[in-house]
Amino acid sequence: MFATEPAVGWLVRWDGAAGIRKTTLAVQWEHRVQDRLPDGTLQVSLRGHELGDPATPGEVLEGFLWALGVAAGRIPGARRGYPAPVRHCRRGG
Repeated sequence: MFATEPAVGWLVRWDGAAGIRKTTLAVQWEHRVQDRLPDGTLQVSLRGHELGDPATPGEVLEGFLWALGVAAGRIPGARRGYPAPVRHCRRGG
């Protein structure tokens, strides 16, 4: 998918209508490049095609920080016990 390795990291965004298997594509791609992602990956559902409101930028950022192990007390405005919309995949864990 990429001709060269990024200098810092990758940000990959999948876009499309509901039901076209974006998540499946993302997970398959992640497994194919896992050897180049030694720190693991973070995935987020923006809830664009789900019932309820879409995820806010604050929810996404809070979820990323939570998934990376930052204590809720250190995240300004964090809602304790909040199930983040983030899927955290760490290599070997």
